[in-house]
Amino acid sequence: MACCAICAIAVITMLVIPTTSATADASTDLAEKQIVAPELQSASDTNLSVISSDSTAGKIIQIPKVEFIGSSLSIENGTNLIFYADISSVHPDLYSYLTLELSVPAYSSVAVDGPVIMYPYPAYKMTYVTIDEFTVVQMNGKTVAKFVYSDLSAKEYASRIVGKILFDGHSTGAFMDFSAKDYAKYQIASDISPKLNTLLVDMLNFGASAQTYFKYNLLNPANAELTQEQKAYATEKMPQLVSIQKKVKGEDGLVSVNGMALSFTNTFDMTVVFQPNCDLNDIYAVVEYVDMKGNAKTMTVDSIDFNAYSNNNRYSIVFSEYGATQMNDAITVKFFDKNTTEQIGDTYTDSINSYAIRAMANGDADMRNLMEMMVKYGQSAEAYFG
Repeated sequence: MACCAICAIAVITMLVIPTTSATADASTDLAEKQIVAPELQSASDTNLSVISSDSTAGKIIQIPKVEFIGSSLSIENGTNLIFYADISSVHPDLYSYLTLELSVPAYSSVAVDGPVIMYPYPAYKMTYVTIDEFTVVQMNGKTVAKFVYSDLSAKEYASRIVGKILFDGHSTGAFMDFSAKDYAKYQIASDISPKLNTLLVDMLNFGASAQTYFKYNLLNPANAELTQEQKAYATEKMPQLVSIQKKVKGEDGLVSVNGMALSFTNTFDMTVVFQPNCDLNDIYAVVEYVDMKGNAKTMTVDSIDFNAYSNNNRYSIVFSEYGATQMNDAITVKFFDKNTTEQIGDTYTDSINSYAIRAMANGDADMRNLMEMMVKYGQSAEAYFG
């Protein structure tokens, strides 16, 4: 049985695209920037009945009416797609039966005699994701479930993701398809804010460069449909970057930090790689960082949550709290002995933009372009939200 979270989730959302006009109450969704997008596909069938899997055999239950009323995009902690569904007809005691099923296209490259060929949409295969946690909010007098899909990577900005609302595992008939590219296209065409246009064009350019670098969905670049006038909104000058990478070696030598890699599983995953020279089970790590408001924060990572990185006794910690607005912000990783709580080993500091400096110095042309587009996207995000 699914569960729901009736609590506040702070996000930086740039757009709410309702299928009908809606305004979120007391939220950070910036719903005043909402745009009605008639081309968004959404639908809901009513008067459905099924035999419940959890009830007495043969007992028929009524599927409640549920329909999507909008979608939005957040760039906090990566890039997140948000789906809003009207659940006013669902009794609160039955919220736990509601889930969002997403069909996420996965594209595969095929080696041939010549260049790599990528399968266009529809995708080579689909990945199905079930989200069983949501926030309950009020929108225009309606009770709305707010589902967040937080695993969108930069190379997937052009991928259309289909959402379906299920009740006790059965379809309610409500569906919607949406993509980051959809969001950006509609908002840029609305021309509400030059700063927002720059942010969105930079985001699409970053997504397209990720598609090129990872050889993913090459027949549908995220920025392919921008007009020349829209392309002109892109950030022109590469900002001046300063590296803050620093390693302070521990005298005891119990933990050696090898460095940080940046992966794009959810746009920005900072992966700090280290080698323990002691019993792994006896240590834990603390990551020091700042939130979007500049408040100092810490995150403790127990040894059970370390990831095996290679066969050379190396492990990693993945930090995913930074989004596009925090590429200049530092993280500092420290290690501690569980028995004494004393700090041991190396202390390591790095940032997303510091990694970009190194990658542009050592990477190939596609890597350099990816890093440049990423940095420009971060600059325009800071300018828009700052």
